[in-house]
Amino acid sequence: MHIYGNPVLCPVGLLEYVVLTIESNDTNGIPTTTTVPDFKIHDVNWSEYNFQVPENMSSLKVTLALKIKVITTGKHQELTASQEFQTSK
Repeated sequence: MHIYGNPVLCPVGLLEYVVLTIESNDTNGIPTTTTVPDFKIHDVNWSEYNFQVPENMSSLKVTLALKIKVITTGKHQELTASQEFQTSK
């Protein structure tokens, strides 16, 4: 997370409703989506998820979505981060 361009660390215990989504397309344009509700994120270790790579995969998009409670308002704010990868042909 960044505030005014500066990285901000946050204890993962404050993160709620964490969802990992993995979207892939094969060379025929056929999409596959895997959604992992309640994805576990760890403070000190890598968080990982094993999945089967589709045959002839041409692209992969990984999205992590979550909510964090804003202490000053008591309301939840949604945060999302995505990364896309293209495979070589």
